[in-house]
Amino acid sequence: IINSEPEGADVYIGIDDDKLEYVGQTPFQKKYPYGRYYFSLRKNMYHRMQSFFDLNEPRIQTTIALEPAFGKMHVTSTPPGARVTIEGIDGDFTTPFTSGNLASGEYKVRLFLDKYSPSTSTVTIADGQTAELAVAMAANFAPLTINSLPGAQISINGSVAGTGSVTQELGEGIYDISVTLKSHR
Repeated sequence: IINSEPEGADVYIGIDDDKLEYVGQTPFQKKYPYGRYYFSLRKNMYHRMQSFFDLNEPRIQTTIALEPAFGKMHVTSTPPGARVTIEGIDGDFTTPFTSGNLASGEYKVRLFLDKYSPSTSTVTIADGQTAELAVAMAANFAPLTINSLPGAQISINGSVAGTGSVTQELGEGIYDISVTLKSHR
């Protein structure tokens, strides 16, 4: 009898450790003649486990805890609300974000937020761990304050921005600013 934690692992058994055959999933139970048997447990997102047992008693039962081959990722950004893309993973994620189980390994993570420069990082997921990624987004804007006489209409690139005094966060670039007031140049 072979059990695994978690259940549902594929069981391979054979008399030669190089020639194992699929025999079912855990929990697994089957009668075999006395002798030495090699076995392997395989489950997606877990490390393969391979060993042997000597069947010299009427009943042998074992429970094997499979080692995870996955972890998670927790991504935060300052300011929050950045769109997150993870190379090889489909989904629409926004910070703060905690992933589901991801196979252990390296992932390229990109963050996008209006008025901020995109950010790219490489995150390494380790077995059974949660990798933390905290990104301070680099501003791609600056505040522009325009002060004029009360009632003066202020336009930026042809769009009315306000009257008298205006402060806006503008991205990098060249802007046409006009201030108009009746009876003034």
